[in-house]
Amino acid sequence: MRDNTGAPVADAVVQSVKADSMAKIRYLAGDGNSFGVNATASSGVFVVLDAGLAERFEVAGAPAATETAGSAQDVIFVISLDLP
Repeated sequence: MRDNTGAPVADAVVQSVKADSMAKIRYLAGDGNSFGVNATASSGVFVVLDAGLAERFEVAGAPAATETAGSAQDVIFVISLDLP
């Protein structure tokens, strides 16, 4: 997660726009050694697991910051959410 200057965003919460989503969002901890479930740390890094096909995600409180996840078997996709 980055702001409009390219700096990482801490304390951001990523969520699916799909009410019944099975996706799991995990955030890289500040120490870079573990993942949590609350919000981004100073790195702004998050991981989406088990996203649905073409599932859309947004930053809570910033609906203009959205991105659609790709999905395929045994493939890793990258989502970059940038705040306007």
